[in-house]
Formats: sequence, C-alpha cells, structure tokens
Amino acid sequence: MNKNQLIGVLILSLSLVSCGTSLKTNLTNNYEREKLTNDEVFIIYDETELPKESKEIGSIKIGDSGFSTKCSKEEVLNDAINTAKTNNSNIIFIDELKEPNFHSSCYRLEGRIFYNNSENMNELWAKSNNVFDENADYAIVHFLCKEEKPSGLTYMKAGLVGGTYKVSYNNEKFKISEYSVITKKVLKEGLTEISGSSYTRRGEVEIDIKHGHEYFITITTHTNMGTRVVLEEISKPEGLKLKKDIETILKQIEETKLQRQKEKEQRKLERQKRRALRKNQ
Repeated sequence: MNKNQLIGVLILSLSLVSCGTSLKTNLTNNYEREKLTNDEVFIIYDETELPKESKEIGSIKIGDSGFSTKCSKEEVLNDAINTAKTNNSNIIFIDELKEPNFHSSCYRLEGRIFYNNSENMNELWAKSNNVFDENADYAIVHFLCKEEKPSGLTYMKAGLVGGTYKVSYNNEKFKISEYSVITKKVLKEGLTEISGSSYTRRGEVEIDIKHGHEYFITITTHTNMGTRVVLEEISKPEGLKLKKDIETILKQIEETKLQRQKEKEQRKLERQKRRALRKNQ
C-alpha cells in the first residue's frame, strides 16, 4: 500500500467514526426464545411500567466516540432500538439518559434490553396504537415545543421571534413558544411536510397523515452561538410522556410566578407598615 492509499484509508476510517456513536452491548442471558412477530420496540423509563414476565437479555451503553455528529436524542434512541431488534428483544429500560453538556455535544444512554412475548404486552401495544377513532374524518397532530441545553452543534434558524417559533404545514402557519403544546386537527390525508423554518433539513419532517390517527411532533430548540430547531416525529408513548413533562414544567413555572407575586406583595405591605410607623412617630 503506497502513501496515498494509506492516507485515503485513514480519511475513510475517520469519516466512518465521525458519524456514529460508541455502542457497547453486554448480553447476559442467551436462553432460547421465540422469534418476535411484532418488531416494535418499547422504550420505558419507569420500572413500574415494565410488563410482567419480561426477561432481561443484557445491557446497552451508547456514548460519545469523540467524533460523533449523529447523536441527537432521537438518533441515540434509534441506535438502542436497532440493537434490541438485532438481539430479538422488544423492550428497552432506560437507566440513564444524559443530555448534551460542556463535555459532550451528544446524548448518551445506559439501559437494559428485555424480551417479552406474553399477553402482558397488550397494554403497551394499546398505548402504541395511534388510532383514536376509526370513523373520524380528520387526524390529530400534537406539536410539543421544548428547549435543549446548549451543545457543540450549531445550526442557525430563521423565524425566531423572542422564544416563539414559526411552524407551517399545508397552507397553515402558526407560532409556538418553548415549553408549550399545541394540538391541531388536520383534514387533509397523505404525505404532509411540517417545517420549522430552519436552514437545515432537520428543521422539517414529513409524515403520512391518516384520518382517525394522532401524531406527535417534537419541536426542539437548541441554543449555542445561534439557535437551531429540530423537528421529529415520536411514538405515542414518548409523546404522552413528553406532554406530561411539559405540563409539569409549566405548572412549576406558574407556581414560581405566584410565589414571587406573593413575596412582592408581602414586601409591599412591609414597606407600607414601616412608612405608617415612621409617620406616627
């Protein structure tokens, strides 16, 4: 191999490493099991939601290879899902999901994979079914806007209006604020492009809308030397969990506002009392 060929191989190797994450799987149970007929993989964060008769197959760890670029939350979860499918498993229990921080621009994951082909899976199958009414003449799309902590990746986004972001689909346009949920009825069926006015392809997503179904679209804003917006379609269980998380955050924000208002009024009353005392002296 000459010098030019060696350089080419090194560049190719670096390119391959730079895209992916660091993935480690440790299989601890290789017992014989039936092939799953349904290849849907469920992601669970709460151990109480783990169905009975679930058998742990092993553990999975996804980290930052040092050159990773394809390591958003959705991409990391997809890596975990594909690993579960490869090992004939259908449940991933997330022990820890680290967000991007100063040390890494990637999401990192530690979890366990389980196998369950019993009737106890029925509740999860029902949750994953996004049909709300087979006879409906419209679909429902939930838009969930959240903010991620700064990461090393930066994409500039157009349409930023003081923490409010422009979203469009078909001929409709609307604005959504961070930490909010907007639900829309969509009458038109078929492939629909939803855009967040981003300069990148990740600022848009295409879904195949069907009447009687509901869909969950995350609008994630990232701020770091500019602002980028990422649109992704997520499953119903993930969407319901995120919706609950956003509602909890909004409740906390409202409680904080009320507490500050009470403290402000209390300080005002104390000032009035002090003035009254000075006036009577």
